[in-house]
Amino acid sequence: MDGVHDSPQASERSVWVDGVPHEAPPVCFEPGLTGVGGLRFTEWSAREERINLLLLRSDYRQPFGTFEGELPGGGPRLAHGHGVMERHDVRW
Repeated sequence: MDGVHDSPQASERSVWVDGVPHEAPPVCFEPGLTGVGGLRFTEWSAREERINLLLLRSDYRQPFGTFEGELPGGGPRLAHGHGVMERHDVRW
């Protein structure tokens, strides 16, 4: 797929503006996955999995929802966009 991991650094931080992919700068995620950079996130639902096998442990949460606000790096204002966030705490 064009626009996904196309940068020389193979970054996952692709942002499409008018159909053109751009690499967004690194940003900080809000606690509880309520936002990232200048974007606010409203969760609709989430996929979750918790596994604890003593030596192997995984706590995974992937909420789906909508974003609104200013795109990372001072980009244009996003009125409404769909997307996903992810948190994964693992020990192997």
